[in-house]
Amino acid sequence: MPQYAPNAKPRPDCWNWGEPRFPQGYGILRLDERHFTAAHKWVYEQLIGEVPDGFELDHLCRNRNCINPDHLEVVTHRVNSIRGFDAVLKERYTRQLPEREQAAV
Repeated sequence: MPQYAPNAKPRPDCWNWGEPRFPQGYGILRLDERHFTAAHKWVYEQLIGEVPDGFELDHLCRNRNCINPDHLEVVTHRVNSIRGFDAVLKERYTRQLPEREQAAV
């Protein structure tokens, strides 16, 4: 049974990282005795390419525990923050709507 990040609604094709995880839900990959990195970033850089300085990865599936590189996009911090904030607002809004109205959102 995969472990999902809290409050995430992962797509069926998410690759969910097990343990350990940062408190925010991102997977942790230990590189050696003193160094570690975010698991999703390491997988992306191994399979796709390096994330340029000044950029970060946005989880398009909104699942922080996902390491599927097809669900990750290189963006600026500003874009990543806006997208994340929009997803939180949409989730709060749709929880308050009757079921028939949610389909229209």
